[in-house]
Amino acid sequence: MTTKQVSNEATLEAPQPSNQTEAVSKQNANKRSGQKSADLWLNALLAPHKADLRTKSWLDVAAGLMSIPQAAFLAAAIGVLFIDKAGLKGVLPYAIGLFVVIAARAGFSYFAGRIGHKVSAHVRRDLRFKLAQVLASQAPLDTERKSAGEVAALGSDIIEKLDAYASRYLSIKLQLAVVPLTIALAAASVSWVVACILLLCGPLVPVFMAIVGLRAKKASDNQISALSDMSESFLDRISGMTTLRLFRAVGRTRAEFEGLADDYRHATMKVLRVAFLSSAALELFSALGIALTAIYVAYHYLGYADFGSYGVPITISTGVFVLMLAPDFFAPLREFSASYHDRATARSAAERLSQMLPLESVSQTETPVAPNDTTQSTQPNSSPPITSIAFKACDLGYSSDRGAVISNFTGSYVTGESVAILGASGAGKSTVLAALCGFLAPISGELEINQQRVQDDQARWDTLRETIAWIGQRPHIFHGSVLMNARLAAPESDRSQVRAALSQAHAEHFVAQLPRDLLTILGETGFGISGGQVRRLAIARALLSRSSLVLCDEPTADLDADTAHLVTDSLMQMAKDRLLIVATHDRAVAERCDRILYVRDGNIQEISNEKLDTIDAADLLGIEATEGGREL
Repeated sequence: MTTKQVSNEATLEAPQPSNQTEAVSKQNANKRSGQKSADLWLNALLAPHKADLRTKSWLDVAAGLMSIPQAAFLAAAIGVLFIDKAGLKGVLPYAIGLFVVIAARAGFSYFAGRIGHKVSAHVRRDLRFKLAQVLASQAPLDTERKSAGEVAALGSDIIEKLDAYASRYLSIKLQLAVVPLTIALAAASVSWVVACILLLCGPLVPVFMAIVGLRAKKASDNQISALSDMSESFLDRISGMTTLRLFRAVGRTRAEFEGLADDYRHATMKVLRVAFLSSAALELFSALGIALTAIYVAYHYLGYADFGSYGVPITISTGVFVLMLAPDFFAPLREFSASYHDRATARSAAERLSQMLPLESVSQTETPVAPNDTTQSTQPNSSPPITSIAFKACDLGYSSDRGAVISNFTGSYVTGESVAILGASGAGKSTVLAALCGFLAPISGELEINQQRVQDDQARWDTLRETIAWIGQRPHIFHGSVLMNARLAAPESDRSQVRAALSQAHAEHFVAQLPRDLLTILGETGFGISGGQVRRLAIARALLSRSSLVLCDEPTADLDADTAHLVTDSLMQMAKDRLLIVATHDRAVAERCDRILYVRDGNIQEISNEKLDTIDAADLLGIEATEGGREL
């Protein structure tokens, strides 16, 4: 084998560090980019509160600087009392000054803390308001929607992690720049050696904190990730507890959740470990600086050292003065150590929150509506009513990549009509309803409401939804009274209006039989009343909303014949002054409607009652079809 061949083989067999180095460099660059983005996001979030934060910073600085006259008064009082033997009368002026300084320091600290907590509360409230706005603007069929558990974690624990950052970290920077240097200058007026000791030990704290901070950020990222996973899993499992019991999966789910809880526990302990390590380092350097100061003062006072005091001996008063200043010199550094981890936690939280609240939305300054603000609720008809709907050669589907579920749909409908959309499960009925809610834009063609094209105008859809009522197969009932649930969309309605709506929905009879009538508390999802009663309550809720378009999805599914008849009567009575569109399998409901649309094989055609009689019942109850890959 030649030397050249050996050299080539050695080159091939040798490790290639360049790829690993490039990967590490890229990873570090991504981390720096993520931290920079998080800092920009946090700066935009706190920009409206700059004036308050600046005031808080100067109040904190003033409180820190009060340590100098406090130490001076205390040292002077000790000197007068023990050296001059002046007694209590000689000490009294210094005692009064000391108490005034202590009161001023406490006042500065109190108002600074109050401002910080006020800013923090406003920031967290605004974030939750904007998060709710984002969630409300997202379509239920959006595949990019985050799970309920993750959203719950974002809105509670993760936003809460910004509290300490907003309330105390930002004011620390000004304290670090002003207070230690001023205290060092005050100490230098007595002894330049003491000032040098403080200035040598002080910078070791932020240097060490910067080293520890690299681990703190990573630990905070892992903790927040583990918290999100645990919250998401917990909420989803609680929601599906009945299913888990039926399939005997409670034990397995418990074991999975215990694993997630252990991951969160380990992540939290790592954060605490880093925090304790940084605190120990701070206390080490602080104790070292204070101890060296005390040793120097003691040696100088006893005559073993005669340098560093400008030729003037250190007395009890001047010695106490510099010894009192030493702990206050390290006080801002100690607070910086405690809040440094708040910054790492805030960065991690910002990276999570920015996924749903981008920088542009955080930069917008909007005032949340107060809980008792009834401006919107007292004007249910602020948007114009929907009087006509027209589909013009529309292809409807969930995305153009997955193809159209409904093809070439054309039809127009006006107020006062009742329209039934009939077809098998998965044929495309719910797709039409989703398009009418603005949750799905037509892939092609035009959708017009009140003779205006609307499919790409989300702002207009936000206005139109105020006049759209939805009655689903499983209407959601909130934990609360019948009265609260009935007037959910119209809280200004009085009891007589609620009873009239219940009567029109054929619900007044069962409500009267409840233990406390309208004030009877219902469980979440309607626990305490039957499915048919829930739907009649939902119809009453739609009646009170004074909507102009009512969309119903399988209103009579799983109901007995008598209850289904009552529900259908209520819907037909509602359709007298509204446009009612019902997606159903029920032939009886379709026969009561003015117009019938039959959905089959991706096409919609309008049929008569005579044509309806010829359709096989199996075609209306088929369950094998799917709609764009989703069962509906």
